[in-house]
Amino acid sequence: MYRSSLLLLPLILIACPGGSGKAVDDTGSASDDTGAGSSIDGAFAPQEGSWEGGDFKYDDACGLGLADDSEDEQIRVTLTMDEDGGGFTIVDEDEEGGDSDPLICALDGQSFTCETPDDDMEDSDFADAGFDAVMTMDQVLGGDFSSESAGELRMVIDVGCEGADCAEVAEMIEIDMPCTSSMSVPLLAG
Repeated sequence: MYRSSLLLLPLILIACPGGSGKAVDDTGSASDDTGAGSSIDGAFAPQEGSWEGGDFKYDDACGLGLADDSEDEQIRVTLTMDEDGGGFTIVDEDEEGGDSDPLICALDGQSFTCETPDDDMEDSDFADAGFDAVMTMDQVLGGDFSSESAGELRMVIDVGCEGADCAEVAEMIEIDMPCTSSMSVPLLAG
């Protein structure tokens, strides 16, 4: 359940430069006729097009197995800016059959946050196993751009528990709750 979203998220951002969309005016200054890569009050937008990334870093304090299947993993995605320039969507280029759901992200200066699919991080109720415990998993996706063609994607997963039997459940599933695990991957224009 959480595994698919963990693998999708890193498959989400790494950039190969698209066209810059910049034209040079009479003064020799670059202007932007597409909105991509524009500079407003020192801010810039990421380039549209294909992105790539690798060299994942993990801090898996919860023991979720984030890095289990990711040795030497590379991701390739397509980034498309919204018409208003306030955000972008990311589609996994490696998803078989092109069936991947787009990741929708909002820009705030050079930082961004992304929506997470509702079904990726479901709570686990252990009542059927005879425990008064509900394990919660909350995921946050986001990152920052350091230039039009470079940045970093981060995923943070907070694991918690509610109920009288949380200690027993934590011991049973070998997770010291509450805990936080994270993943980051640099985004480099290629």
